[in-house]
Amino acid sequence: MKPVHRHTLVAGSLLLCLNTTTWVQAEPLTDFDQFRSYPYMDRSYREAKNGNWKEVERLMRHLLSNVPQNDEARALLVQSLVKQQRYEEAVQTLPDSPANSDTLLNLRLAWIEQDPPDRKQVEQWIASSNPDHRVQLWQAYSASLAKRGGAASAHDWLAQLPPKGDEQALQQARANWSEQLRDWDGTIKELAPLAANQQLDAQSWQRLANAYVQRLDEQPLQQLLQTAPSPEAARKTRLAMVDRAIAMGQAQQAQRWLQSLPPADLADPAQRQRLWELARQTGDSATVQRLSAELQRPCLETADWLSRRDPQAALSQLKSCQPIDNPQAWLVLAQRLQATDLLQTTRLPEPWDTRRREHLLDVWQDEGRSDKVMAYLASQPQTADVVKRRAELLQASDHNTEAAAFWERHYQQTGNLDSLNQATYLALKAGQQEHAQQLLESAFDRHGGKLPPPLLQRLAGLYAASTPTAAQQQRVVSLLNRVDPATRGQLLAQLAENGQCGAVQQAIGDHPQAAGDYRALGRCAMPERPGEAVVYYQTAERMGDQNTRLPLAYALEAAGDSAGALAIWRSIPDAELSDNARLTASRGALNIGDTQTAERYWQLSRTRGANEWTLGAAIADAQGDHTLALQRQRSALQLVPDAEHYYAASVTAQKAGELQQSTEWLAEATRREPNNPRYRADYGVRLAGAETKAARAGSIPYLQRATQDFPEDYRLGETLAWRYDEVEDSASARKELRRVIDLEQNPVAADDEDGSMEARRYRQRRAHESLSRRDTVTIASTWSPAGISTNDILRPDDSTGTQRRSSSQNVQLAMWDHALGDEPSRAGSTLSVYGRVLLGGMGRSSYAESLGTGVGLRYKPWGTANINFYGEIYKQSQFDDQDNHGLSLGQMLVPDKVSDQAEDHRNDGHTTTDYLLRTTASFLDQGRFRNDWRVDESDWEERFLYLDAAWWTKAGDHQWLSRFQQGHTWKLPFNGAQTIMPYGFLEFATQDPSNDWRQDLRTGLGLRWQWWFDDDVYNAYRAHLTVRTEYQQALGGNLYEGGNGVLVGVELNF
Repeated sequence: MKPVHRHTLVAGSLLLCLNTTTWVQAEPLTDFDQFRSYPYMDRSYREAKNGNWKEVERLMRHLLSNVPQNDEARALLVQSLVKQQRYEEAVQTLPDSPANSDTLLNLRLAWIEQDPPDRKQVEQWIASSNPDHRVQLWQAYSASLAKRGGAASAHDWLAQLPPKGDEQALQQARANWSEQLRDWDGTIKELAPLAANQQLDAQSWQRLANAYVQRLDEQPLQQLLQTAPSPEAARKTRLAMVDRAIAMGQAQQAQRWLQSLPPADLADPAQRQRLWELARQTGDSATVQRLSAELQRPCLETADWLSRRDPQAALSQLKSCQPIDNPQAWLVLAQRLQATDLLQTTRLPEPWDTRRREHLLDVWQDEGRSDKVMAYLASQPQTADVVKRRAELLQASDHNTEAAAFWERHYQQTGNLDSLNQATYLALKAGQQEHAQQLLESAFDRHGGKLPPPLLQRLAGLYAASTPTAAQQQRVVSLLNRVDPATRGQLLAQLAENGQCGAVQQAIGDHPQAAGDYRALGRCAMPERPGEAVVYYQTAERMGDQNTRLPLAYALEAAGDSAGALAIWRSIPDAELSDNARLTASRGALNIGDTQTAERYWQLSRTRGANEWTLGAAIADAQGDHTLALQRQRSALQLVPDAEHYYAASVTAQKAGELQQSTEWLAEATRREPNNPRYRADYGVRLAGAETKAARAGSIPYLQRATQDFPEDYRLGETLAWRYDEVEDSASARKELRRVIDLEQNPVAADDEDGSMEARRYRQRRAHESLSRRDTVTIASTWSPAGISTNDILRPDDSTGTQRRSSSQNVQLAMWDHALGDEPSRAGSTLSVYGRVLLGGMGRSSYAESLGTGVGLRYKPWGTANINFYGEIYKQSQFDDQDNHGLSLGQMLVPDKVSDQAEDHRNDGHTTTDYLLRTTASFLDQGRFRNDWRVDESDWEERFLYLDAAWWTKAGDHQWLSRFQQGHTWKLPFNGAQTIMPYGFLEFATQDPSNDWRQDLRTGLGLRWQWWFDDDVYNAYRAHLTVRTEYQQALGGNLYEGGNGVLVGVELNF
C-alpha cells in the first residue's frame, strides 16, 4: 500500500471517529453553557467548512478555557490539530479512556505514519495497548522504520521487541524483513519453528521454502514439501530448486530435483532436454545414452561424448553408428577409441579412407612393426604420398641418407618445398653442403627467390659461411630483400661475423631499418670502433632485438664502459655465459673495483691459460692478497708466457715485497720485447732505485730512451737527472732538469704524492740551482753575550794577556767559496777554495778590534751527508791593551774607516799565523726538517744537529762546538718568501787554550726571520737573508764564565 493512500485512509478513519459522539458521554451542558458555546461552535463549523483549521483551533481553545466540559468543542479541537498534522498535541488533547481507545489508536497510527514519534514513546504505547492494538502499532512503526532506514532497521527493532501474546505475528513479520534483506538464515530461524508446529500460512510457507531454495538446503526442503499448502506450490518449489541449482552450478543437485518432478513434467520435451543437458554435465553416461536415444540425438554425437567418459560404452555406441553420416567424425572416434579391428573392416569414402590406412600404418609403427609398414609401402605404387611416407619412416629411424634421397624424390615429384626443406636439412646434416646448396640455388632461381623462410635461412647460412662468388653475391642481395626481418638479420649477422662487411654495408645502405641491420653494423664496427658498435647494438635492442645483449656487453667493455657491461653480465644467468663471457665480465668488474664479482666470474670460468692466470692475479692484487696474486702469476709464467705476462708478474711481485723477483721478471719482459717503451721506462726506473751504484748507472740508457718515449713524464726526467748527477755528469743532469722545468711550464700532470704541482716545480728548480752553484758568498754579523754558535771566531791570544769573560762580543764575517773543477758538483761531492775575513770586538758598540783572514780548501766527499773538511792558512791581528781601539757601528758602514782600521792592524797590531784543520757536520736537517722554502705548506718543522771540530796545528789548541736546534716555521703573509720561526736549542762548547780545557753548556729560546730571494725560471731562491735573536741561559761550565744574555745575528747568503 502506498504511503499517501495509507495516510488518507488513516486520516479518514480518524475523522470518522472524531465525528461520532460515542466518546463524549459526559454530563450534558447546562443551558447557560450551551448558550455561551453556541457562537463559538457555529463559527468554528463555518471556519472548518472553509478549511481554516488554525482559526478553528483558536476558537475551540478559547471556548474550552471557559467551558472545559464541552466535549464537542474538544472533539473539534482534536480534529483541527489532526488537520494540521500536530499529532502529539492531538493525542495530549484527547482523553485516554476506554471509550476513546479506537480513536486514540487511529490517531497514533496517523502520527507514526506522518511524523514518527520517539522510539521509546512508541514502545510505551505498545506496552500499554491490548493485543490487537499492539500488533497494529508495531506493524506501523516497523513499516515507518523500513521507509526511513531500510528493512534492516525494521528487522533489528522487531528483534529486540519482547513478545506479549503476539510471538507468532512477530516471527512472521521478522521473517518478512529477513527475506527482503536476503537473510535466508534469518528467515529460516523465524519460520522453521512455526513450520515444525504446523503454524505456517500459505504465504509464510512459501517464504520458508524460498529460503531453503536459496540456500540449496535439500533435507529441510524435502520435509517442508510434505506440508505444502497445495501440489502446485510443491511443484513450483521443485522447479525453483532446479533453477537455483543450475544457476549455482550444482548440476548433480539440479538433476536430482528435476528427476523428482511429477511424471507429467518429466514427459515434457523441454524438461527432458534439460535433464539430458544436466546428465551430460554430471557425466551420467547411462542417462545420456538413454535420453539421446529418446530425443533422437545424432549417434556420433553421443559416441563422441561417451568416448571421453566411458570408452567401452562409446565403442558399443560407435558400432551402431553409420560411418557414411560423417566419415571424418567416425574416423576420429575410431582412432581415439583405438578401434583397430573396426578400422580394418570398415571402408570410408575418400579422402578419409586414405587417412584410415595411414592411421593403420601409424598403429603398426607404434607397435614396433616397422618391417610390416615398410614392406606394405614398398609393395604399393610409388606415388608421392607413398614416397613421402617412406621418407618420414626412414628419417624417424635415423636412416638420414636414405631419407634425404626419398625427400628429394618427393620434391621432384610434387615440387613440395617442405620436402626440399627436409632433403636439404638432412643433406647438410650428412655433410653434403655442396649438394644442398645446389638444390637450394636451383629452387631459388626457379621460384624467383620466393622460398619459405627456412629454405632462405639455410641458403643464407651457406652463403655466410663461405665467400660468395659474383653470381652468389647477387643472390645474397636478393635474399636480403626477400626474407623476413629475422632471417635478414641472421644473414647479415653471419656475413658480418665472417668479415664480409662490404656486402653488409651494400645490403643495408645508408639508412638501416630493422634491428638486424643495426646488429650487423655493430659487429662490423668491432673491435676497431667499439663506441660506434655500442650505438648500433643499443639501437637494435631498443627495437626489440634481445640477441644483441651479449654483443652489446662486449662492445661496452671494449669502449671502456665496464659498469654498463657488468649490468648486462649480471642480468644473464651464469649457466648461459660462455667461458669468454665470464672472463670478460670478470675483467670488467675488476675495472670498476668490484673485486668480489670479478673473483666470482673468474672462479666460474674453466679456461686457465697465461692470460687467465694473469687476470686472476690482478683480481687478488686488487683485493689486497698479494701472496695469492703472486702465486697466480707464477702459474701464468709456467705456461706459454709473453713479455706482457712477465711485466704483470713483476708488478705483482713488487707489491708482494719480492723486489728481486720483480726486477728479474721486469728484465725478462724488457728482454723479450725490447722496443716496448713502457717496459723500458719501468725497467729504467727500477734500476735507478737499485742498491748498487753500478746497477743504478745501468739505468741511464733505459731512462734516456724513456724520456724520448714519454717526454711528458716529469718523473722520468727527474730520475734521469739524479742518475746523471750520481755518475758525476752534472752538465747532463742540469740539461735534463731544464727540459723537465720547461715541460712543467705547460704541465700535463697535476699534483702528485710528493706535493702540489708548484712544489714539484720548486723541487726541480732547487735541484738545478744546487747543481749550478759554483760561488757562494756569506756576510754575517753576530752580537753575543759570550760565545757564538760556530767556530768562526777570533782565537784568544795568550801572549796579549786576554781572557774570555762573560761580557758581550761581536763578530763580523765575510766569506767567499768557489767550487773547483769543470763542474761545481760531482755526485754531490765538491772541492772548493775559499777565503774569509773576520772582524771582532768586545762589547756591543766596539767593532774591528781584532782582524782575522784565512784562505783554504773545503772538501765535501759525500753527496748524501753534509760533512765538510777544511784546511786553512789563518792569520790574525789584535791590538795590545794600551793600543786597543775599535770602530763604531756607523763607522763600520764607511769603507774608508774600515780600510784605516785594517791599516792600523797592519802597522800596530800583534799578528799571529796558524794552520787550521776543521771538520763540520750537520745531521737531522734533511727531508721535511730541511731549512728551505716550502711552496705548498703554510708551516713546517725545522731542526738540525750541528757539530764543529777545529784544530789550530801551530798553537796546538782545539775547539769543539755542538748545537741541537728545533723550531716551527710559519709563512708570513707578505710579498716575497718570508718566514718566521720560534725555536729552542741546546749548545755545548769546549776549548783548551794553553792546554787548559774549558767547557760551556747552555740552552735558550730564539726567534728567526728569513727572506728568500733571487730566483729565475730554472733556479730556486739562490739567496736568503736571516735575522735571529735568542736568549741564552748558561747551564754550567767555565768557558764563558756562565754568561747569560741575548744574542742577535744577521746573515746574508748569495
